[in-house]
Amino acid sequence: MSPTIIPEVLELSGFYNSDVNREDVERVAREQFQRHKRFGLTYAGGHGDTEGAIINRYWELVKNKKDIVYAERDFVNKLLKSDLSEPVSRGFETAKSVFYKQKFKEPAVILVGGIPETDARVLDDMAFGINLSLLSDSSERSINKAKEYIEGFSAHEGNHIFLGQIPTYKKYNKEKQSLEKEAELVTEAKSIVFSEGLATFVQQPGNVNNDIHKEYMKNIGFWHDLLKKSLNAKEEERFDIIRIAANNEGFKRIRPGPSRKINEELDILPGRMLPKDKYGEMLYTIFVEGNGPAYHVGYDMWRTIDERLGMEKVKEVVSKGHDEFFKVYKSL
Repeated sequence: MSPTIIPEVLELSGFYNSDVNREDVERVAREQFQRHKRFGLTYAGGHGDTEGAIINRYWELVKNKKDIVYAERDFVNKLLKSDLSEPVSRGFETAKSVFYKQKFKEPAVILVGGIPETDARVLDDMAFGINLSLLSDSSERSINKAKEYIEGFSAHEGNHIFLGQIPTYKKYNKEKQSLEKEAELVTEAKSIVFSEGLATFVQQPGNVNNDIHKEYMKNIGFWHDLLKKSLNAKEEERFDIIRIAANNEGFKRIRPGPSRKINEELDILPGRMLPKDKYGEMLYTIFVEGNGPAYHVGYDMWRTIDERLGMEKVKEVVSKGHDEFFKVYKSL
């Protein structure tokens, strides 16, 4: 049975006429903001999920980047005419390869275009989106390369959805609702490293964020150690942990905006004491947002378990959850 693939591609080229005005752009941008909000395409280059940032981005496209939009439109149309069911199906099979055999419900794949920011994201329990704009916003517009990316994204996002269907993970999601606040940060962090690491593990190769992956992997020992310290930090240690992470050269290259913003916030912090909620927020920005180090630390942990103990052990650990994952890795 072929996967369900739904194209939802925005057509911007209709704006390009002599009497286009900002009011028209704002109207369409607001409509698209609401439509894309659930997909997370409203990040707008690090300026936040605001309608104003999206409107400004559309306006810049209309005024200055007609050639980019037309090239994107032509590439996306060509891609949609090709057979995308094969790469999606291959991605799903790879996604399932780390689980014990069971009957999985396959999600729908929604192909979105219009704002080249977020690459792919789970939308709900039975659907995820892939941003075709990101695939076409490049000097190398290759259909075969785009299909590799789609296969990789289908593996990554499909793995998240299939993971949610296994009994252990369903049980964890119910228990998470009653967590004590003091344990919540550590438990949630372990869950993210477990699940995003697993999804990144099955995504390789065919990873549109390969440059990000390579950058973090070059210094993966640093991120392993810092993540471990961050989850067991005393109140007086939080400031230095965030400062060290935000000033890491790899992080600054990948995410200069957040690095600068975090440093500015630290500079005006009285007494170098970070409240727990602000600390958790900064940790999330550094380690999780933008395919952050947590993805690649988790990937490295799963890769190590696979290399040393084999795929059957990977399946066993997946079936038992994140506590077993950290326990087995620590024993190696």
